[in-house]
Amino acid sequence: MGTGTAQGVKSGFRWLTTPHGGALMSSTAALLVAVLAATLVGQEPLHLGFQTDGDTRLADRVRTILGADGTNRSTAGFHGLAVITVSNGQSRWAGLGNRGDGLAPTDTTMFEIGSITKLFTGLMLADAVDRGEVGLQDTLDTYLPQLTGTPAGGVTLEELATHRSGLPAYADQAASQGYEGSGDAVVEAITQDDVITQTAGLAISQQGTYAYSNLGFALLGYALAKAAGAPSWTGLVTERVLKPSGMTHTVFVPSVDDVPDDAAVGSLPNGARAPYSVGPSYYPAGTATFSTLDDLASFGRWILSGREIGSWALTPRYDISPTDSIGLGWVITTTAAGVSVWHNGSVPGFSSVLRIDMARKRAVAVLGNSGASVDPLGARLIEPRAPVTSLSASWPVGIAAFACVLAVWCVLMAARLRPRIIGVVVASAAQAGLVLAVAFLPWQNVPAWGWALASGSVFAATILGVDRGFRHPRLLILPAVTGLLAAGVFYGLTVWLAG
Repeated sequence: MGTGTAQGVKSGFRWLTTPHGGALMSSTAALLVAVLAATLVGQEPLHLGFQTDGDTRLADRVRTILGADGTNRSTAGFHGLAVITVSNGQSRWAGLGNRGDGLAPTDTTMFEIGSITKLFTGLMLADAVDRGEVGLQDTLDTYLPQLTGTPAGGVTLEELATHRSGLPAYADQAASQGYEGSGDAVVEAITQDDVITQTAGLAISQQGTYAYSNLGFALLGYALAKAAGAPSWTGLVTERVLKPSGMTHTVFVPSVDDVPDDAAVGSLPNGARAPYSVGPSYYPAGTATFSTLDDLASFGRWILSGREIGSWALTPRYDISPTDSIGLGWVITTTAAGVSVWHNGSVPGFSSVLRIDMARKRAVAVLGNSGASVDPLGARLIEPRAPVTSLSASWPVGIAAFACVLAVWCVLMAARLRPRIIGVVVASAAQAGLVLAVAFLPWQNVPAWGWALASGSVFAATILGVDRGFRHPRLLILPAVTGLLAAGVFYGLTVWLAG
């Protein structure tokens, strides 16, 4: 009986030298290597950490709104949050999670605030009208003569301020795709003159219809500076908005070398560090503005005091949804719960919102150092009855599983196709599909080993599928090396594409 058992074991080992056995062994090795590499060095999903600073009652309220229930999933997608509320002139702030160095943010931690900057530009337009420097119906070429005779030159300042200019998001499509899509701060290399030159060649469609445009606000800022005889928009906004409102720490950053030392670190959806969005070309639109909770609270108090410049910029001018209308850069939301004026901001790795309830004399600012939207949190803080969409989701896990199964199925089916080249094409298509999923889907809830499980499975299936093509099946080194190299290359490619 013992001899029979030994012979059975030997027979099992001999099976490993067969084509199918060798392919199975090498594919299993490829899968294990990919999972091990991902577990050791891969990025992990983002979750709001336990760290807390400032007002603990406010911090507890934030966690309750987010649905914190003792599990990571309740705050998935966030890294760090900084929150401040202003009521009757008094402010309370709280920092939660990780600002990038392991500590919770404070009221003086610098964050990128993005398009909240457009509120400054809107006030400056209304103020310039009050001063007699410009008129709302003045066309852009009045102040930027380089645009004379071009479609953009005939756009009015009011159309720019209400996103009804017909202009695209950016003058350069490459900048739009890079900046908005992958987090690459393309705008750093573009000057104001470049933007104007690019704009001169643009065609305009649907002028008079609401379509959000960072380019429109950049051009509006340039025009206001020209009309005021100011050397730059940054100098003008400092004199007319930042100084009067008490915003002493807000800066506009021209290059990576000028990023404040105490700036929070932004995070991409896969957990990798986000490059800062800097560069002077789109300053008035908010692509390079760094500010703090303390400064935004000062700005909110300035607005609530009624002493701000161009206060009529907050007056609704055009409806953009059943509940929202647009003033000069300001969004006005009217619901049964009340009226609030606000704007949000988003650049790669950062999200922000500022909301002000004029009737109740309240303001709320929320800053985050990840791409997860803070809009629902800001809405609930300013109005407790406002609905909050669940900020956590499990659907990316389902997408990961589906992508893995689909890719493996494609490769296994390819093994049965003749001629062999067809199988290779189908296998390559499956690999490419998974790579594209990695690059463009929000996988922030999927752990690093999930990437490797999908990629390793694809390569395991590839090896199993093409094992019949080996002329010398006993030479296991070929499938083994192929599998290990493929798993390593694929994992490196996914990490590179995702961040």
